[in-house]
Amino acid sequence: MKLPHSLGKLTFQHAVGVFTCGLALTVELLCTIEWSFPNCSDPWNGPSPAIFGAPIPYERWGGSSLEYVFMPHVYLLNVALLMVVVFPFARGFSKVLARRWPQLTYRGLIASGLLLCIGVLGVQVLALGTFWHPVTSIADLPGDSWRELRPIRVTMGRHYHCAPSAISTFWFGSKADAHE
Repeated sequence: MKLPHSLGKLTFQHAVGVFTCGLALTVELLCTIEWSFPNCSDPWNGPSPAIFGAPIPYERWGGSSLEYVFMPHVYLLNVALLMVVVFPFARGFSKVLARRWPQLTYRGLIASGLLLCIGVLGVQVLALGTFWHPVTSIADLPGDSWRELRPIRVTMGRHYHCAPSAISTFWFGSKADAHE
């Protein structure tokens, strides 16, 4: 079967690129970093909102149970950074597959990359229409300083686990226990 003229010029590198994009989107969807402030569970100041994003925080709990504000430009930057990280692994994996099944590798990479991209972007579009609200900045509370924001844990999903035991003194020092 001959590829259409527009697809005939695609190379193995294009196939690896599509596969890398799909993997980066999937990693970003499934695995993220939970960020917090020292006062995450401080009874004097009230709990801090949940903040998520890997490697840069871009999503903040908006107040209701399923409402999040997010910065689309930082989301795209995160996907681009994850693509840079994932690319060497995707390329190495693709080369191993190409040695074993040269005919299937090209089509398989394109198909799996497109399926991952379409699936993840479908979930993101659904989230955008349901509980994601785009903003230019998630830094809207006057008491929160972005210099104090630190990663708490790598997590699967967006469930907030603000707990005093999760706050490391390595990141926050004695501020984690202060009630000023």
